[in-house]
Order: sequence, then structure tokens, then C-alpha cells
Amino acid sequence: MARLFKLFSLLLLTCFLYSCSSNQKPSSIFTCQTSHCYKRYTGKVAGQDVVVNMIYYKDSGSDVPAASGSYYYSGKSQIITLSPDSLVDNMIHLTEFVSTERDTDENTKHPHWAIAIDEKTIKGNWISADGTHTETIDLHENYDDAYSFDVLSLKDSTAFKGKKATYMIRTEQTIPVPSANANKDDAAFITSTLLHELGGDSTGASDLITYMKQDNQRKFANYKSTLTEMMKTNDSFEGESDNWFSDVHSACVYNSRGIVDFYFSSYYFCGGAHGVDGSICICLDVKDKKVWRLQDVLTVDTPKLSALLESEVRKQFALKPTDTLSFTLSVDTIPVTGSILISDRGITFHYDPYEIACYAMGDVSLYLSYTQLGEMLKPDFKKRMGLN
Repeated sequence: MARLFKLFSLLLLTCFLYSCSSNQKPSSIFTCQTSHCYKRYTGKVAGQDVVVNMIYYKDSGSDVPAASGSYYYSGKSQIITLSPDSLVDNMIHLTEFVSTERDTDENTKHPHWAIAIDEKTIKGNWISADGTHTETIDLHENYDDAYSFDVLSLKDSTAFKGKKATYMIRTEQTIPVPSANANKDDAAFITSTLLHELGGDSTGASDLITYMKQDNQRKFANYKSTLTEMMKTNDSFEGESDNWFSDVHSACVYNSRGIVDFYFSSYYFCGGAHGVDGSICICLDVKDKKVWRLQDVLTVDTPKLSALLESEVRKQFALKPTDTLSFTLSVDTIPVTGSILISDRGITFHYDPYEIACYAMGDVSLYLSYTQLGEMLKPDFKKRMGLN
């Protein structure tokens, strides 16, 4: 199932875990001097203009690429995930997934990249899903009308001593921050706005690393309090599920025109059959110092917008015209969400698990072009995106 953002966050974690578990040294890949780093590229895939956003990890010896990311074709703007696959013959292989396409039987083959990465460029080949067609990839690092970022990374843990064993909660977080050479006003806006959108300013945090540490301490306190109460009431509660895990990762999925889209993906396991997934979409207009929200972008005609979203759902889930939405999903109509990511040609509407579908269906991303949205687009937004 091609679920862009969930796959992206889980693959960030997978990439890290693999890199810690193997002694095999990759022979060729750009690696960070810090634990994580971000790079933006422009260039061509199959002769078409693309924008690529990549995350790299400090190499600790692995047979899985320490890289993942996303890209989009300039004329389409639908975001395509690049997830780590393998290192073969000194080439890094990344597999493509499209967020708005759903592999219902999970057997679909996907296109992949076979590339070499150095300090400033990515070169190699795009290979079709069936392996019969190859196109050239030629990319160069580029921040024109865009922003460079460093990536804060924090791992922490705390233990709880039960009656039978000692248990642990582990946390991992990554958050982008403006790079050291960023314009001071831009850096201040990005930092303060991310703090606000993530809830950090309500705790008194003045910077993102302080927010991350405070967030960990809240989780640790909740963990110890919960397990203490469970132990008081149930002598047999202890088990593997009392090892908790929290993973919060951010992806920069759009960085053009002075606008940056961040997607924060979280997974929190605190016992039970499975963890809890969540997300935050943040669209920052750094150039004009504002946050773009749905009501700023559109004059929301709820019935019309819901109908457009339903049409995309029916395509994605291959529903027949006679099928009700609840035949597959958990809703009869598609609610209008404010969880959006804007890009050159359209808007991606994002739904977390349980919002419109059961947990097993994962998250759902629906893309509507600006042409489809038509007269609902507000004049100020159309002017900002050059749509007039």
C-alpha cells in the first residue's frame, strides 16, 4: 500500500535500525557529519523537471542506504516517497511510492532509483516497475527560492523497575531547524512558528531542542505514573508490552517559492495490540511570514469540497459507483480536513488512521489540483502561487 507519510516515517526508523545492526560497510554514499541532515535538489528525471527533498543519516556501516526522502515533478506536484531498499554494485537503490495510489493486495511492483550520491549531486537511473524501462536521473543541490535546514535529532530513554523485570520507554525525535547561514528573520519565524504549531511555546520553551527535551520528560512521567498504578492493581500486568516506544519524525516535503511544507509523523506504542499514529501538517510561507491554513487558501464550500474528495477516494479504493463509502471506509461522507500540504499545482489532504478508515487501512492522502478547486481558491493565495 503506497502510504506516503506513514511509510516515510517508518522507513526513517527502519533505516536507522538497520544502520545500527550491520557490520557491512557501504562502499559509496554521501553521509552526514551529524546524525541527520537535509538536502534539496533540482534537476531532471526522465528529462522532466523535479524537486527532491532528501534526509541522510550518519553512516555507521550498513547494507541498507542511509537515505530516504520524497520528490515531485514540477508540472504535477503529487508527492512521491523514496524509501531505502538496498546497496548493489556501489549503487543506492530507493523504491518509489505514490501517496494517492493504494496497493489493495500489497503485491504491486514499484519503480525504483539506482543512484550514486556525492556531496552536491545525485546521478543514476530511474527503472520502471517491471524493470524493462530505464531513464536518466541528474540532480544538483539547489536552494534557489528555498531554504536550507539542519536536523535536530534526540534519542532518550528511561527505565521502570517492575516486580519481575525492568522495563523501558525509548523516544526518538527529529525536527528541522534553519541552518547556521539562514537569514535571521527567516530563522526566527521558522523556529517560533514550529514551536507554536507543535505546542512548545505553551511550555515556555524558547527553542526546539528544549521543547524536545520537555516533551520527553512529559512522556517519561506519564510512563512511570501509568505503570505504577497498573502494578498497584494487578500483580500479573507485567509483560513485553510494557516496553513503550515513541517516534516523532519530520519530513520537508515541499520547499519552493519561499514556502516550506513540513509533515510531522508520530508513532506511540504504550501497550495493547498496536501503537497510535498521528500527524501534523505545517505550511509555512517564510517569504511572507505566515502560516497557510485551509481557510486562508479556500473559501470552503463544504458539500462541493467533500464531493471532490469523495471522487478521489473512490478512485484510490476502486469503489464502484453503486458502492457506499462505508462499504470500505468508516464514513458515509468524506469530512473536510484542515490537515493539508500545499504545492505548485494542488493540495494534498491528509487523514490519519481512524479518521475515515480503519487502522489497518493506514493513513489516507487525497490530492486535488488547483484546477479542480477552481473558484474556491482565494485571490490572495492564487496571487502568491502565481495562478492568476
